[in-house]
Amino acid sequence: MHVNYPPPRGYDNGLVGAYPCGGLSSINASTITTFPLTKGNVSLRFGDGDGTLTLYFANNSNGTFIQVSDNETLSVPAGGQNVTVKPDLSKANATVGTLGVLQAVFARANNNGSWYACSDISVISDDSLDKKSGGIPFAVPQSVEPPARGTVEVQEPNPPCGGFNAVNSAKITNFPVSHGQATANFEDGDGTLIYYFSSSSNVTNATSFIQVSDPQSLTIPNSGKQVTTLIDLSRAKAVIGTSGVLQSVFNTSTETWYQCADIKISGAINMSPCTDGILLLIGLVSVLTYFI
Repeated sequence: MHVNYPPPRGYDNGLVGAYPCGGLSSINASTITTFPLTKGNVSLRFGDGDGTLTLYFANNSNGTFIQVSDNETLSVPAGGQNVTVKPDLSKANATVGTLGVLQAVFARANNNGSWYACSDISVISDDSLDKKSGGIPFAVPQSVEPPARGTVEVQEPNPPCGGFNAVNSAKITNFPVSHGQATANFEDGDGTLIYYFSSSSNVTNATSFIQVSDPQSLTIPNSGKQVTTLIDLSRAKAVIGTSGVLQSVFNTSTETWYQCADIKISGAINMSPCTDGILLLIGLVSVLTYFI
Protein backbone atom coordinates (compact mmCIF):
# COMPACT_ATOMS: atom_id res chain seq x y z
CA MET A 1 0.00 0.00 0.00
CA HIS A 2 1.32 3.42 -0.98
CA VAL A 3 -0.52 6.70 -0.38
CA ASN A 4 -0.02 8.95 -3.40
CA TYR A 5 -2.06 11.91 -2.16
CA PRO A 6 -2.01 13.62 0.25
CA PRO A 7 1.76 13.00 0.56
CA PRO A 8 2.51 10.54 3.38
CA ARG A 9 4.94 11.14 6.24
CA GLY A 10 7.22 8.57 4.65
CA TYR A 11 7.63 4.81 4.51
CA ASP A 12 9.54 2.13 6.33
CA ASN A 13 8.81 -1.17 4.61
CA GLY A 14 9.86 -3.14 7.66
CA LEU A 15 7.37 -1.31 9.88
CA VAL A 16 4.34 -0.91 7.60
CA GLY A 17 2.40 -3.17 9.98
CA ALA A 18 3.14 -1.00 13.03
CA TYR A 19 0.16 0.92 14.44
CA PRO A 20 -0.74 3.74 14.04
CA CYS A 21 1.41 5.11 11.20
CA GLY A 22 3.64 2.35 9.93
CA GLY A 23 6.47 3.23 12.28
CA LEU A 24 6.37 6.99 11.56
CA SER A 25 4.70 8.44 14.62
CA SER A 26 6.09 12.00 14.43
CA ILE A 27 4.61 14.88 12.44
CA ASN A 28 6.48 15.58 9.21
CA ALA A 29 6.26 19.36 8.90
CA SER A 30 7.65 19.27 5.36
CA THR A 31 4.71 17.24 4.01
CA ILE A 32 1.76 18.98 5.71
CA THR A 33 -0.88 19.41 2.99
CA THR A 34 -4.11 21.42 2.88
CA PHE A 35 -7.11 19.13 2.55
CA PRO A 36 -10.83 19.98 2.21
CA LEU A 37 -13.29 19.19 4.97
CA THR A 38 -15.75 16.99 3.05
CA LYS A 39 -14.75 17.06 -0.64
CA GLY A 40 -11.26 15.64 -0.38
CA ASN A 41 -9.81 12.85 -2.46
CA VAL A 42 -7.26 10.28 -1.19
CA SER A 43 -5.38 8.34 -3.86
CA LEU A 44 -3.54 5.11 -3.08
CA ARG A 45 -1.63 2.48 -5.03
CA PHE A 46 -1.81 -1.21 -4.11
CA GLY A 47 0.68 -3.72 -5.44
CA ASP A 48 -1.35 -6.79 -4.50
CA GLY A 49 -3.47 -8.33 -1.76
CA ASP A 50 -7.09 -8.69 -0.66
CA GLY A 51 -8.60 -6.85 2.27
CA THR A 52 -10.54 -3.83 3.51
CA LEU A 53 -9.38 -0.21 3.24
CA THR A 54 -10.61 2.39 5.74
CA LEU A 55 -9.58 6.00 6.40
CA TYR A 56 -9.44 7.61 9.85
CA PHE A 57 -8.68 11.11 11.11
CA ALA A 58 -7.25 12.38 14.40
CA ASN A 59 -6.66 16.02 15.24
CA ASN A 60 -3.32 16.85 16.80
CA SER A 61 -4.85 17.95 20.11
CA ASN A 62 -6.20 14.56 21.23
CA GLY A 63 -4.78 11.91 18.89
CA THR A 64 -7.97 9.79 18.79
CA PHE A 65 -8.58 8.27 15.35
CA ILE A 66 -12.20 8.37 14.12
CA GLN A 67 -13.43 6.66 10.95
CA VAL A 68 -14.07 9.13 8.11
CA SER A 69 -14.70 6.85 5.11
CA ASP A 70 -16.76 3.83 4.21
CA ASN A 71 -15.03 0.45 4.30
CA GLU A 72 -13.70 -0.38 0.82
CA THR A 73 -13.36 -4.11 0.09
CA LEU A 74 -10.49 -4.67 -2.35
CA SER A 75 -9.25 -7.61 -4.38
CA VAL A 76 -6.12 -6.25 -6.04
CA PRO A 77 -5.14 -7.95 -9.32
CA ALA A 78 -1.60 -8.96 -10.18
CA GLY A 79 0.17 -5.85 -11.41
CA GLY A 80 -1.52 -3.55 -8.91
CA GLN A 81 -4.42 -1.13 -8.76
CA ASN A 82 -5.04 2.59 -8.14
CA VAL A 83 -7.73 3.27 -5.55
CA THR A 84 -9.49 6.55 -4.74
CA VAL A 85 -11.40 7.17 -1.51
CA LYS A 86 -13.35 10.30 -0.53
CA PRO A 87 -13.25 10.90 3.25
CA ASP A 88 -15.59 13.19 5.17
CA LEU A 89 -13.49 14.79 7.92
CA SER A 90 -16.57 16.31 9.54
CA LYS A 91 -17.36 12.79 10.83
CA ALA A 92 -14.37 13.25 13.15
CA ASN A 93 -15.54 16.74 14.19
CA ALA A 94 -12.76 18.37 12.20
CA THR A 95 -13.19 22.07 11.45
CA VAL A 96 -11.49 24.51 9.11
CA GLY A 97 -8.01 25.23 10.43
CA THR A 98 -7.68 21.90 12.25
CA LEU A 99 -4.25 20.27 12.03
CA GLY A 100 -4.36 16.52 12.13
CA VAL A 101 -3.45 13.11 10.78
CA LEU A 102 -5.22 11.22 8.00
CA GLN A 103 -4.62 7.51 8.55
CA ALA A 104 -5.05 4.78 5.92
CA VAL A 105 -5.59 1.25 7.29
CA PHE A 106 -5.65 -1.81 5.06
CA ALA A 107 -6.93 -4.83 7.01
CA ARG A 108 -5.60 -7.79 5.08
CA ALA A 109 -7.85 -10.77 4.39
CA ASN A 110 -7.67 -14.00 6.39
CA ASN A 111 -6.49 -12.19 9.54
CA ASN A 112 -3.06 -11.52 8.03
CA GLY A 113 -2.65 -8.27 9.94
CA SER A 114 -2.98 -4.64 8.82
CA TRP A 115 -0.89 -2.06 6.99
CA TYR A 116 -0.78 1.58 8.10
CA ALA A 117 0.19 4.91 6.53
CA CYS A 118 -0.35 8.49 7.71
CA SER A 119 -0.45 11.93 6.09
CA ASP A 120 -0.24 15.24 7.98
CA ILE A 121 -2.94 17.66 6.83
CA SER A 122 -4.38 21.09 7.52
CA VAL A 123 -8.16 21.23 7.03
CA ILE A 124 -9.54 23.88 4.68
CA SER A 125 -13.09 24.75 3.67
CA ASP A 126 -14.71 23.11 0.67
CA ASP A 127 -15.61 26.57 -0.63
CA SER A 128 -11.93 27.48 -0.96
CA LEU A 129 -11.56 24.98 -3.79
CA ASP A 130 -12.13 25.83 -7.43
CA LYS A 131 -10.73 24.67 -10.74
CA LYS A 132 -7.84 27.13 -10.53
CA SER A 133 -6.67 27.36 -6.92
CA GLY A 134 -7.83 23.89 -5.90
CA GLY A 135 -5.25 22.06 -7.89
CA ILE A 136 -7.30 20.60 -10.75
CA PRO A 137 -4.43 20.24 -13.15
CA PHE A 138 -5.22 19.05 -16.66
CA ALA A 139 -6.26 21.05 -19.71
CA VAL A 140 -6.47 20.38 -23.43
CA PRO A 141 -2.85 20.15 -24.65
CA GLN A 142 -1.62 22.85 -27.01
CA SER A 143 1.33 20.69 -28.11
CA VAL A 144 2.17 17.06 -27.37
CA GLU A 145 5.31 15.02 -28.12
CA PRO A 146 4.86 12.14 -28.16
CA PRO A 147 1.20 13.04 -28.59
CA ALA A 148 -1.48 12.05 -26.13
CA ARG A 149 -4.20 9.82 -27.53
CA GLY A 150 -6.53 12.75 -27.11
CA THR A 151 -7.75 15.15 -24.45
CA VAL A 152 -11.20 16.35 -23.50
CA GLU A 153 -10.96 18.26 -20.25
CA VAL A 154 -14.25 17.09 -18.76
CA GLN A 155 -13.27 13.45 -19.38
CA GLU A 156 -9.82 13.58 -17.80
CA PRO A 157 -10.99 12.34 -14.36
CA ASN A 158 -12.04 9.06 -16.08
CA PRO A 159 -9.48 6.26 -15.61
CA PRO A 160 -7.40 4.87 -17.09
CA CYS A 161 -6.81 7.31 -19.99
CA GLY A 162 -9.14 10.28 -19.58
CA GLY A 163 -11.76 8.82 -21.89
CA PHE A 164 -9.32 7.63 -24.57
CA ASN A 165 -8.88 3.94 -23.80
CA ALA A 166 -8.27 2.67 -27.35
CA VAL A 167 -4.87 2.78 -29.05
CA ASN A 168 -4.32 5.66 -31.48
CA SER A 169 -2.07 4.05 -34.08
CA ALA A 170 -1.46 7.39 -35.81
CA LYS A 171 0.27 8.74 -32.71
CA ILE A 172 2.54 5.85 -31.64
CA THR A 173 5.95 7.34 -30.80
CA ASN A 174 9.32 5.78 -29.99
CA PHE A 175 10.32 6.02 -26.32
CA PRO A 176 13.50 4.68 -24.65
CA VAL A 177 13.32 1.73 -22.28
CA SER A 178 15.33 3.71 -19.70
CA HIS A 179 16.34 7.36 -19.17
CA GLY A 180 13.19 8.57 -20.94
CA GLN A 181 11.89 11.99 -20.01
CA ALA A 182 8.32 13.23 -19.60
CA THR A 183 7.74 16.98 -19.58
CA ALA A 184 4.46 18.54 -18.44
CA ASN A 185 3.49 22.21 -18.43
CA PHE A 186 1.28 23.24 -15.49
CA GLU A 187 -0.52 26.56 -15.24
CA ASP A 188 -1.18 26.15 -11.51
CA GLY A 189 -2.37 23.60 -8.96
CA ASP A 190 -1.03 21.33 -6.22
CA GLY A 191 -0.79 17.55 -6.25
CA THR A 192 1.32 14.47 -6.91
CA LEU A 193 2.37 13.42 -10.42
CA ILE A 194 3.21 9.76 -11.20
CA TYR A 195 3.75 7.87 -14.45
CA TYR A 196 2.77 4.25 -15.12
CA PHE A 197 3.21 1.82 -18.02
CA SER A 198 1.13 -1.01 -19.44
CA SER A 199 2.19 -3.39 -22.20
CA SER A 200 -1.48 -3.67 -23.22
CA SER A 201 -2.45 -1.07 -25.81
CA ASN A 202 -6.26 -1.21 -25.52
CA VAL A 203 -6.71 -0.58 -21.82
CA THR A 204 -9.63 -0.75 -19.38
CA ASN A 205 -10.12 -0.11 -15.68
CA ALA A 206 -8.96 -3.69 -15.10
CA THR A 207 -5.67 -3.20 -16.97
CA SER A 208 -2.53 -3.56 -14.86
CA PHE A 209 -0.30 -0.47 -14.93
CA ILE A 210 3.13 -0.55 -13.28
CA GLN A 211 4.75 2.55 -11.79
CA VAL A 212 7.75 3.76 -13.84
CA SER A 213 8.58 7.08 -12.15
CA ASP A 214 9.11 8.35 -8.65
CA PRO A 215 6.16 10.39 -7.27
CA GLN A 216 6.60 14.15 -7.61
CA SER A 217 4.81 16.41 -5.11
CA LEU A 218 4.09 19.66 -6.93
CA THR A 219 3.12 23.15 -5.82
CA ILE A 220 2.64 25.16 -9.00
CA PRO A 221 2.78 28.99 -8.83
CA ASN A 222 0.13 31.05 -10.60
CA SER A 223 2.71 31.89 -13.26
CA GLY A 224 2.93 28.21 -14.19
CA LYS A 225 5.79 25.75 -14.20
CA GLN A 226 7.35 23.13 -16.46
CA VAL A 227 7.91 19.80 -14.73
CA THR A 228 10.28 17.12 -16.01
CA THR A 229 10.11 13.51 -14.84
CA LEU A 230 12.57 10.71 -15.59
CA ILE A 231 10.87 7.52 -16.79
CA ASP A 232 12.36 4.04 -16.40
CA LEU A 233 10.25 1.54 -18.34
CA SER A 234 12.53 -1.29 -17.24
CA ARG A 235 10.69 -1.14 -13.89
CA ALA A 236 7.74 -2.58 -15.78
CA LYS A 237 9.93 -5.10 -17.62
CA ALA A 238 9.20 -3.33 -20.92
CA VAL A 239 10.72 -5.10 -23.94
CA ILE A 240 12.50 -3.22 -26.73
CA GLY A 241 10.50 -3.39 -29.95
CA THR A 242 7.12 -3.82 -28.28
CA SER A 243 4.37 -1.24 -27.84
CA GLY A 244 2.47 -0.06 -24.79
CA VAL A 245 0.83 2.84 -22.98
CA LEU A 246 2.53 5.53 -20.88
CA GLN A 247 -0.04 6.82 -18.39
CA SER A 248 0.29 10.09 -16.47
CA VAL A 249 -1.72 10.37 -13.24
CA PHE A 250 -2.07 13.60 -11.27
CA ASN A 251 -3.59 13.24 -7.80
CA THR A 252 -5.03 16.41 -6.27
CA SER A 253 -7.00 17.04 -3.11
CA THR A 254 -10.26 16.84 -5.04
CA GLU A 255 -9.79 14.57 -8.06
CA THR A 256 -7.41 12.31 -9.96
CA TRP A 257 -6.73 13.11 -13.63
CA TYR A 258 -5.44 10.85 -16.39
CA GLN A 259 -3.78 11.07 -19.80
CA CYS A 260 -2.16 8.37 -21.96
CA ALA A 261 0.36 8.24 -24.80
CA ASP A 262 0.94 5.29 -27.14
CA ILE A 263 4.63 4.43 -27.35
CA LYS A 264 6.97 1.90 -28.96
CA ILE A 265 9.92 0.85 -26.82
CA SER A 266 13.36 1.70 -28.19
CA GLY A 267 16.87 1.18 -26.84
CA ALA A 268 18.13 2.98 -23.75
CA ILE A 269 19.59 6.47 -24.02
CA ASN A 270 23.27 6.73 -23.09
CA MET A 271 24.22 9.22 -20.37
CA SER A 272 27.60 10.83 -19.75
CA PRO A 273 28.75 13.07 -16.89
CA CYS A 274 29.55 16.73 -17.39
CA THR A 275 32.71 18.21 -15.89
CA ASP A 276 30.77 19.72 -12.99
CA GLY A 277 29.38 16.32 -12.03
CA ILE A 278 25.88 16.95 -13.31
CA LEU A 279 24.55 14.27 -15.66
CA LEU A 280 23.90 15.44 -19.19
CA LEU A 281 20.71 13.94 -20.58
CA ILE A 282 21.41 13.23 -24.25
CA GLY A 283 18.60 13.00 -26.77
CA LEU A 284 15.88 12.38 -24.20
CA VAL A 285 12.41 11.83 -25.55
CA SER A 286 9.81 14.15 -24.03
CA VAL A 287 6.14 13.61 -23.32
CA LEU A 288 4.70 17.14 -23.42
CA THR A 289 1.28 17.71 -21.89
CA TYR A 290 -0.41 20.79 -20.50
CA PHE A 291 -2.21 21.13 -17.20
CA ILE A 292 -4.15 23.79 -15.32
